[in-house]
Amino acid sequence: MVINKVLSRQFSAVNQQTLKQTGSLEKLVEFVQESFKVFWQGKDLSAIKSLDYMTKNLTIPSRSGRNFCNKLSVSYLFFH
Repeated sequence: MVINKVLSRQFSAVNQQTLKQTGSLEKLVEFVQESFKVFWQGKDLSAIKSLDYMTKNLTIPSRSGRNFCNKLSVSYLFFH
């Protein structure tokens, strides 16, 4: 699977079985496919950012079961 090669380092900390069971893997695969399409059309950063909706509410279960990342509150910082 291509996504395993692209995200191999990140996947080493993920409970892949649970990821599949929750349907999150399908959404992640779709995101990676769309990202590659956008990238090959010219590295348009705004087009990549427009794909955020695909991963916004995605739950990524950790192997440890603690799922720290899913509990983080994300805020955006803008630097001038």
